[in-house]
Amino acid sequence: MGEVVRLATSSEQAPVQRGCNVTDNRRSGFVLLYKSIKDTPFYRDPSRKALWLHLLIEAAHERTEAAFNGNRLVLSRGQVVGSARSLGEACGVSEDSARRSLDVFEQ
Repeated sequence: MGEVVRLATSSEQAPVQRGCNVTDNRRSGFVLLYKSIKDTPFYRDPSRKALWLHLLIEAAHERTEAAFNGNRLVLSRGQVVGSARSLGEACGVSEDSARRSLDVFEQ
């Protein structure tokens, strides 16, 4: 029998990568988010939602060390360190808005 020659079609091209690298996500963790978050009082407030999402993403996924204000801190899983000023800057909101949002989350 002769050799079979196979022509590449457009559906056999290399897969397109979208989003984040899966290997990076395995190393750095992930956040499980339920759709019911849309029912929370702060969901419709863009600055609070941005701060809340930032806190989720920045929270330690395993025991780790962090530097803050010149101090070395040991963070456990789920902990995050920051000031209202640094959180506001990271989320593009004012320090005052970040502080009010943190107060709401604490209540």
